[in-house]
Amino acid sequence: MLVFTEIVVGLIVCLVSLKIFREIEERVFHESMIYFDEMISWFVYSFRNPILTEVMKFITFLGSEYWLGTVAVLAINYLIHKNYRRTALLFGLSLVACAWLNMGLKHFIDRPRPNLSPMIFEKTTSFPSGHAMNSFVFYFTLAYFAYHFTKNQYVLSKYLAIAIIIVGLVGLSRVYLGVHYPSDVVAGYLAGFAWLLATMVIEKTLYFYRVFRVIRK
Repeated sequence: MLVFTEIVVGLIVCLVSLKIFREIEERVFHESMIYFDEMISWFVYSFRNPILTEVMKFITFLGSEYWLGTVAVLAINYLIHKNYRRTALLFGLSLVACAWLNMGLKHFIDRPRPNLSPMIFEKTTSFPSGHAMNSFVFYFTLAYFAYHFTKNQYVLSKYLAIAIIIVGLVGLSRVYLGVHYPSDVVAGYLAGFAWLLATMVIEKTLYFYRVFRVIRK
């Protein structure tokens, strides 16, 4: 019964997140959203200095596909070594699908990158932020694994705090470096949250199905 409740609640929250994402997406080309994005961006730019810029470049690397991909391979190998092959498969597929989904959304929405004061240059379009979306899924999945394997609330709290800090700073770094609007980052978080919930719902549904089959036998 608890698993079924988790599935239902997960689906509802996922749909709410997607609805908010859709509302932001519909407004990204409106003057009011553009004004808001530029106002917040210029405020963030006002804190720029050489030392902070180098820090932000390092932080943004923690959300890059190169870093996430490398750590993901190590995590998947560890899970396989510990005989969690199904979890490793789901984790790998979730990350790959998330990256492809982000690229599809970027191509479909086709929002140009900010041209206010970029410090680095990206070839892809802007909405939603891939760094925000992919890092959200990656770091919060690791926090979920930490709790799933230990069943320790303290461990969960610790890793959730770490995930929140890293993911929050990655999003801030994208605005600071001038490669994303704030709304790109917020939308990336929402899309990542929705995708993470969808993955967890799939996992819970498969577990519920296996338990139901055992009971029927």
